[in-house]
Amino acid sequence: SLLILSLIGTNVIAIISLSKIGESQNYFQENILPSLDAMNKETMQILKIRGQLFLHGLTDDPAGMAEIKQNATKLYDDLYAMHQGYLKDLISDQHDQDLSNKTLSDLDKFRPVMDQYFKISESNDRAAIIKSMQKGGFVADNIALLINDFSEQVTYNSSLVTKAVQDSENLISRAMILSLTATIAATLILGLFGLFTVLNIKRRLNGMKDGMVNISEKLDLSHALPTGRMDEIGHAVTAFNNLVERVAESLTMVRAASGSVNT
Repeated sequence: SLLILSLIGTNVIAIISLSKIGESQNYFQENILPSLDAMNKETMQILKIRGQLFLHGLTDDPAGMAEIKQNATKLYDDLYAMHQGYLKDLISDQHDQDLSNKTLSDLDKFRPVMDQYFKISESNDRAAIIKSMQKGGFVADNIALLINDFSEQVTYNSSLVTKAVQDSENLISRAMILSLTATIAATLILGLFGLFTVLNIKRRLNGMKDGMVNISEKLDLSHALPTGRMDEIGHAVTAFNNLVERVAESLTMVRAASGSVNT
């Protein structure tokens, strides 16, 4: 029964461990993986906006500039909606929430930056256009800030993946140790119980043997063997005591009959 309980305990531990691993895998598939995908898409979106801004600065045709401006504005609106969707459905924890709120704030600040750039671009001030799009320029710096925001969220969500994998490995390791410990403990207890049972049986059989030898040597039929527990050995001792008692009664009857004959 101890071994059965050990196996049941081991199976319970295994089921719990697999359940937790399954929960981690579901969380990874339903949250972390989509989060990484969303951040990569948002990064690509801001790069598309930067391309449209470059193209706007290189275009002289007013109609073409208006179309490019419209495309860039739509890309921004789509990016803003994508990030709002991330905040609504894909936040992993409070730190991810804080990072996302910062990104949203930087996106809010980037909209007037775009409007300012469009005014400069529409004035055909090439020097101001180049300066704003180069490193250190107000457009380039704001785009770099947004790309850095997305990169930080990608890095953080990637660290969550690493942590989830490590937690799963630790859980499997602990489950294996607990299962092994339970099996070894049950085996040891079962072995000790078996040894105790064998020694107890041996002690009672030796006591029964010594009692029988003592009765046969001394012919003391009044001596009864201790019964102990009423198991197989106890029943055997009781049967032997009953036999000795009946033999003693028979001898008593024989002696009485012999005495009456002599008188």
